Amino acid sequence: MTFLSIFLDEVGLFRFLAVFLIKNFKSNQRLLFISIYLMVAILTIFTSNDIVILTFTPFICYFSKNTKINPIPYLVAEFAAANTYSMMLIIGNPTNIYLGESSNIDFITYFKVMWLPTLASGFVQIAMMFLVFNKSLKQEVTIDEQTSKVKSKLDLTFGLGHLTICLILLVISSYVDLSMLLIYAISLIMCILLSHFR
Repeated sequence: MTFLSIFLDEVGLFRFLAVFLIKNFKSNQRLLFISIYLMVAILTIFTSNDIVILTFTPFICYFSKNTKINPIPYLVAEFAAANTYSMMLIIGNPTNIYLGESSNIDFITYFKVMWLPTLASGFVQIAMMFLVFNKSLKQEVTIDEQTSKVKSKLDLTFGLGHLTICLILLVISSYVDLSMLLIYAISLIMCILLSHFR
């Protein structure tokens, strides 16, 4: 997941999504705040909280500096969303994987138990952040037009395809008696192919 996240970041997916949101919600910081929070949450669910944080922190600092807005609400939202929404799937962070494997908890069983606490925590979390950062989020955003294109549509297709295959294998692993080690081996081979042909 780490390699895939880095690969998708190098291709330009994360930056493209972030710049797209900024351009579309630049006149309203509250909508921008919610959009970045949701984007970080969704990407964390399907990739890795650590990599999403490493990817978005420099970008948030960059756009905050260029728009002359306070970066603290966005950084707090990013860290909070990434750490909270990594609870939803067993692949969200290494701790989940370790505890799931050691306790023989399969992907679906883990999800069935954790989806509701994760969403509930997320809703309470964003409501609290709106109360805390309400004053900062009232300022208007002024931003220079930026262009951010995906570097290679072929690389993006392969990267997202790899991510999809990996997620499907993880979901069905408990039901077809597929070892996590075998999934890692398949994923490693696909990563090597991705890096080689890139």
